Amino acid sequence: MVEYGKIIGDALSFAVEPRRWIPLLVLDVVAFLLAFSYLMSNALALQQIIQGNLSGLLVASSIIGVVGFLVVLFVVWSLIRLYIVGALIHQSIKPKEYDKSWSVSKERYGSILEVAVVIGIISGVVSIVPYVGWIVSIIVSLMFFFSMPTVIAKKVSFEDALKESYNIFRKKTVDVFVVWLLLAIIGGIIVMVFMIPAMATIWSLMLPALMGMQATGSKTGFELFSVILMNGWTIVPAGIIYLIGSAYITVFSANAQTNFYLKMRK
Repeated sequence: MVEYGKIIGDALSFAVEPRRWIPLLVLDVVAFLLAFSYLMSNALALQQIIQGNLSGLLVASSIIGVVGFLVVLFVVWSLIRLYIVGALIHQSIKPKEYDKSWSVSKERYGSILEVAVVIGIISGVVSIVPYVGWIVSIIVSLMFFFSMPTVIAKKVSFEDALKESYNIFRKKTVDVFVVWLLLAIIGGIIVMVFMIPAMATIWSLMLPALMGMQATGSKTGFELFSVILMNGWTIVPAGIIYLIGSAYITVFSANAQTNFYLKMRK
């Protein structure tokens, strides 16, 4: 029988340790500040684009530059984050092997990356199916829910990891769904708590602009964008608080997911 309460409780405690979530937080904060700084440095160009003061060629080049930078940053961030998650999975299996976990993640990184890419492609393709795409995407996520822990725990190829995860899903569909739902609900609640400062800060900035728009009858929304740009850096502290919550949830999810896998594969 799956001990839902114990595994969830242990995962919540595991994630509290700073050395587990600080690597994620550092990565997320660096990526966030780079993206935010780049957007702020191009704030004037973005304002001109919204106001329509630039020619089509200049608009296209500006947009391509911004999107290109953010895409490259996102790819690098994703690759490094995947490496950290691999280490967290090994730490979840053997909590005392913190230092060794990084070398294990490095050794298994190719398979981890293949799993992430394959699942991402499959989920992306099925999600475009009209009306039911999101449901199919969830089913795919459930089918391959334990693929990542399998790669680290059993040191198998990505194909075998996908097969084992599917076999667990086929034999214990209800249990897998319950685990997925529990992690989603708990993660959502914790993230919402850490989002409160960011939401309060953004609302405090937008409220005067909204009142001004109502008084003048403006409906362009440019005032809101301008307010955020002019006061952008005031959002950063609240954004970092949110990232702390995000890092904690990532550690919690990796640990819980791994230990549920170890329990269900028996």
